[in-house]
Amino acid sequence: DAEELLNDIRTIKDEQEIEILRANAEFTDRAVEYVCNNLKLGMTQKEIEQLLMDYGFQHQIPDFAFSPTCGLKTRNTDLAKEALTFSRDSVLVEGTAIAFDVGYVINGYCSDWGRTVYFGKAPELVKNGYKALQAGQQFMVASIVPHKTNNNELYDLVLKKVTELGYGSYLRFQDSGMLGHQIGIDCHEHPMINRDTDFILRPGMVFCSEPKMFFENECYMRVEDMILVTETGAVF
Repeated sequence: DAEELLNDIRTIKDEQEIEILRANAEFTDRAVEYVCNNLKLGMTQKEIEQLLMDYGFQHQIPDFAFSPTCGLKTRNTDLAKEALTFSRDSVLVEGTAIAFDVGYVINGYCSDWGRTVYFGKAPELVKNGYKALQAGQQFMVASIVPHKTNNNELYDLVLKKVTELGYGSYLRFQDSGMLGHQIGIDCHEHPMINRDTDFILRPGMVFCSEPKMFFENECYMRVEDMILVTETGAVF
């Protein structure tokens, strides 16, 4: 019951904590790059996830922020009919989208990172949707003004840009405005990012923004970045 008493203390990270989180984010980038460079036709979702885990073990990473997910959705299959239906026995073939969600624990602090990559040639709908989702994320980060921007505004900043680019109808969680969470010694820390959580962003906050799209019968798309609020704005 007393855990929430520490929320405000943990919300603002000091310089040492920020450096640990930054190093962990960079390590996670390298881990996923390694996996993408070693994808092979016929691999199962479980085997791809094991590659992420093995990369961590090989680099003496003590733990994972959560079990890594590499959700496979192959065009026009049963699994592609629903956004969050996956099978670890799915097999990688041409026309498969892979939704990565991975986080490691280094020096007691978590990372959390997500992207969707395409095995084979992605259709224009998905390619342009990815560009729109990236643009929405970048617009949101560029719009942050410390001590002024509210946590509950962030989802709608992403939605605004995505809608301008013609992909608003694909963005998920428009009813709740759920976008992400703070991160630190826990993967999910206070405050959560949604329309109901009233919290002014301050320098030293580190949060994960993870807007998602779903293209039925085609692709579940996620873009997740760790973002630092600075004295002058925010940076990836």
